[in-house]
Order: sequence, then C-alpha cells, then structure tokens
Amino acid sequence: MRDVLGMRDAGRRAAPRPDWQREMLLVAIGCAALSAGVLVYLTDRHGARPGPAFGPVGQWLPSGVHALAFSLFTAAALGRGAARRRGACAAWCAINLAFEFGQHAAFKPHWAAAQAVAGDWPITGSVLRYLLAGTFDVGDLLAIVLGALAAGLLLEFLDKPIRRHASH
Repeated sequence: MRDVLGMRDAGRRAAPRPDWQREMLLVAIGCAALSAGVLVYLTDRHGARPGPAFGPVGQWLPSGVHALAFSLFTAAALGRGAARRRGACAAWCAINLAFEFGQHAAFKPHWAAAQAVAGDWPITGSVLRYLLAGTFDVGDLLAIVLGALAAGLLLEFLDKPIRRHASH
C-alpha cells in the first residue's frame, strides 16, 4: 500500500521527505529570514522611527539573516547532498565575512584608490561604495557565523528521515 507521498507504508521505517517540499521549505524560511532583516531597515535604520523596534538585536540581525537565507537558497538550488549543502553554508559565511572585514577602516584607503582607478562601473562601483560607506562591526562577524551555522543545523534537521509509524 502506498501513502499520499507515493512511498510504501511498511510499518516503522524512515521515509525521505519529498525533494520539492524540502526545497520549498528552505526557500520559505529564507524569505522569512530576509523579511526580518528588511523590517530592521524599515523600523530601526535611517531614522525610520524614534526608538529601535528590534533593540540591540537590530544592529546585527541583517548580517545573520543574510548568511542564513542565502545559504538556504543555495542549498535548495543544489538539491540533495550533505557536502554540497555544507559547502553552501561555508561559502555564504565566507562571502559575508569578507564583505564585513572589507568594511574595516584599515581597508578604506585601498578601496578609495581602487574606486579612483576603476571608476563607477556598475558592479565594482556598487561594491566599492558599499565597502567605503559600511562600518565594520565584530557583532556582525558573530551574527554571520551564527546565521551560517543555523542554516547548517536546519539543513541537517530537514535532511533527516521522517519516522513513520504503522497505524493499527
């Protein structure tokens, strides 16, 4: 006998989640995380309201959810494979850390010189403006690592088989 997911119901056994459900769940969680980051910018940044709605968490939340969300989006696109999924988390952690370290004051003269040479090309100009205008924060570094780790843990949890019990 087959259940609604097209898998045999053979008593107690581990059944994999259907790929499309898992991948859509990853995308939904990633979108929800990014939405939280956007809410920080709408409510706490750039004088949007008198007091911060997210409190001190709002200072680093966008950095953490960016690493979390893009790790999940990439893992969803890559499909099954623990090594590929872990690689996605590690890659987004590294990318976010590089951009955060790139905002350190020690690098600003180098970015200004690069901007003078490169001009205002669409991608390089945007990246250099981001690095020059940004502020390095150790809290963001921690948030990035925690976001990538949270994505990895979530992926491990979701990739575990579901335990099904036979109905009597």
